[in-house]
Amino acid sequence: MAKPIYYPHNYVIHPLVIQKQTMPEGWFTYMMNYQKPIPMYIGVFYIAGTGKHILVDTGGKAETALKRGVGEFTLGAEDVATPAEALKKVGITPDDIDMVIMTHLHFDHTEYIKEFKKAKVVVQKAELDFAYNPGLYKGMFAKWMWEGADMMVVDGDVELFPGIWVLFTPGHTAGSQSVLIDTEKGRVIICGLCAIDANFNPPEVMRKVWQVIPAGIHTNAQEAYNSMVRIKEMADIVVTMHDPKTFEQDTIP
Repeated sequence: MAKPIYYPHNYVIHPLVIQKQTMPEGWFTYMMNYQKPIPMYIGVFYIAGTGKHILVDTGGKAETALKRGVGEFTLGAEDVATPAEALKKVGITPDDIDMVIMTHLHFDHTEYIKEFKKAKVVVQKAELDFAYNPGLYKGMFAKWMWEGADMMVVDGDVELFPGIWVLFTPGHTAGSQSVLIDTEKGRVIICGLCAIDANFNPPEVMRKVWQVIPAGIHTNAQEAYNSMVRIKEMADIVVTMHDPKTFEQDTIP
């Protein structure tokens, strides 16, 4: 399998907020801080500079989060924008999107897939297989959200455009994938495991044991840990999908 070799491109990532929630931090930081409420953002990432319109994830609705099983653990949720409203910030509409890269198929990342009627939807084979038979994780998936979409099913690490790869990073789900973007200011990886900054920057006392803190929601804690270590070692900049600091930036890098 080909491995990504860094070559800079004039790519820029635009983080766009779709929803805000308040959650126990332990949902992200495995075995740590379940008693600590923190703000959590749900958003999408528009990648500019390829000549195509590429989006990472689609976001979801606050109402859905509160109604599904996680609602009992959500300390608050509010919609900020629909994808159509969020994309106005970069001057495009959902109909302009050529490709949506799904980091995974949890409902809070997939609910708006069908808004992107002209887009190829990139998903890992392992993720799609798992999403149809999720077992005890069935509360996190809703196949009606993606069934009928124009799927581009990939298997493992794949270069989609020069300097833009999907990386197979399982553990959060069976087929989580992260998005590698080689920019002029370094290698950016959008972490496909639901994470916040604390996952990649453990307290000093923990660094003697763990390089990262595994995702709090996972199908396999060891896989999640290994995937996050891989991301940290490969990236110059790690983008975590749920940390408020991610969405305080107009562009990355």
